[in-house]
Amino acid sequence: MKKFTISYFVIFLAGIFALSSCGGLDKMKKAADQVKYEATPKVLELKGNTVEVSFKATFPPKFFNKKAILEMTPVLVYNGQELPLEKGIVQGEKVEGNNKSIKYVEGGSYSWPSKAASFEYKDDMRVSQVVIRPSVYIAGKEAAKLALPPVKVADGIIATQKLVKIDAKPITMEDKFVRTTSDKYESQILYVINRSDVRPSEVKKPEIAGLNDYIKSTKDNPSKQLKGIEILAYASPDGPMDLNDKLSKARQKSASEYLQKELKKAKISEADKKELWSLMATPEDWEGFKALMEKSDIKDKELVLRVLSMYSDPNVREKEIKNMAKTFEEIAQKILPQLRRSRMIAKVDVVGRSDEEIMSTFQSNPSALSLEELLYAGGKLTNDLAT
Repeated sequence: MKKFTISYFVIFLAGIFALSSCGGLDKMKKAADQVKYEATPKVLELKGNTVEVSFKATFPPKFFNKKAILEMTPVLVYNGQELPLEKGIVQGEKVEGNNKSIKYVEGGSYSWPSKAASFEYKDDMRVSQVVIRPSVYIAGKEAAKLALPPVKVADGIIATQKLVKIDAKPITMEDKFVRTTSDKYESQILYVINRSDVRPSEVKKPEIAGLNDYIKSTKDNPSKQLKGIEILAYASPDGPMDLNDKLSKARQKSASEYLQKELKKAKISEADKKELWSLMATPEDWEGFKALMEKSDIKDKELVLRVLSMYSDPNVREKEIKNMAKTFEEIAQKILPQLRRSRMIAKVDVVGRSDEEIMSTFQSNPSALSLEELLYAGGKLTNDLAT
């Protein structure tokens, strides 16, 4: 009778132990969402032909059963297939073993593997994800292992290099190379009202010096050819038409004489060629007047512009605008002085490198060439090789 009682007692203790163990694991399962799982990187990336990733788990206080062992298996899931990666194993503080121990009261964390896990890339893996599948059991009772909810920790896989075609072919482009291009430089001389003489103060302006230097740069320079000089002289659209006609022609003459003198000083051989010069005089510069009015801050400019659109007769235009007494005073100060002028325009053909120069530069210093020169050189090389 005594032996029978002892046997029941042993069974009773074993049952209590089993229930307490199971209860501990159930507690871990219920609190499993408090465990933080991480992957580095969060988006996997192909390097060479392999992918590397590492993991970390952080456990909250009073979570880890003192007698439990937790296995964490990362799995790459892709295109209906799976690739298990190196698992991480941690244990409770009362378990005898070589795994990382997690304290019950304090909690803790664990990173694995010691060196980032790597696996060989397959094209099917480009759209994939990594999940960690944890499972826990009481030490010595692995057969009663309890699966915890899986957790997604990473997406994959950035594989930009796989988008490059190994058998890529060169892309050819037609060049828009033009050996000779047109260029020009413009400056202007302003005149006092009812005068046509070129004042010394005008020819000292930087823009006039710039024009002279621009023309001089064509001398003995095979890459620059002086092709033409335009003199466009004007009178402002106020006053009698016959007076403005004489003024515009006189201003044209004074400007051309000034520039011819400067060209002869610089010993520009083309200075005496009549075909080089294009001369024009405009008695009343209504187009210039309109352009300046549109850009001005004159109070009644919209009214003035309306007059220009309503009337084409210059006498009527002048009369209507002068009837706006205060507005005309402002126009006389801000607009009209800018219209008493001669525009001087030098036109130059810029000749680019010869074929020999382009090819020589292409071989020695290609960065010195423009895009169009590079394309031209590439096309010429291709054609030369083909022939």
